Amino acid sequence: TQLNLGFGTGTSKMKFINSNLGFFYSGTIIYKTVDGGSSWSNFDSGILLQDIYFNDINHGWVVGYAGILKTVDGGATWSLNNNFPTSPFTKIAFKNNLIGIAVNEYNQIYLTNDGGTTWITNNISMAPNQTINDIKFIPNTNSVIFTATHNFEGTGFIFKSTDNGVSWTNSTDVGQIHSIHFADTNNGWIGSVSSIYKTNNGGISWTKVLVNSTQIGI
Repeated sequence: TQLNLGFGTGTSKMKFINSNLGFFYSGTIIYKTVDGGSSWSNFDSGILLQDIYFNDINHGWVVGYAGILKTVDGGATWSLNNNFPTSPFTKIAFKNNLIGIAVNEYNQIYLTNDGGTTWITNNISMAPNQTINDIKFIPNTNSVIFTATHNFEGTGFIFKSTDNGVSWTNSTDVGQIHSIHFADTNNGWIGSVSSIYKTNNGGISWTKVLVNSTQIGI
């Protein structure tokens, strides 16, 4: 069944917490369903949204141009963090309800250990023309992974932290990367323009498992 929700323009992303509870954003609007997508309610965040993350059925965050919003009641209400920097943020991820990481358009990394109430910056060494495309915590560890791609050369690097984002190391070129997914502590995948890379040791090493395909998102 096709539903006309009147989605606006802009970046969009969908996140389901379970078979019934799901969220979707488009432009400045956050949409919520509690019946598996049969019906949707909506909330205007007031900012152009770029990413959404939920840690459980209650705790969620969205980031965008000029802010971060948080919910602690499953999206029934959202609050804007007025202490958050106003630069355009593009990615957000949380390890649990307290420890999280966010990235802005200028590849600056922000860390929080209080659920997003306060944030500190943690600048890392990256080439000026690299862009952070995705960021994820590895389940049940202190490790976080993000991918960065050279905008012009099309080369990509996998950055890894084992202390919740405080310090970082990076791998060799693995192509133009778009997205990351980890199923558990050891098993993860990265999608690039033409390949999929897999790790079975928590991101220590990666093996190409699919080649010569079209642009891949995971």
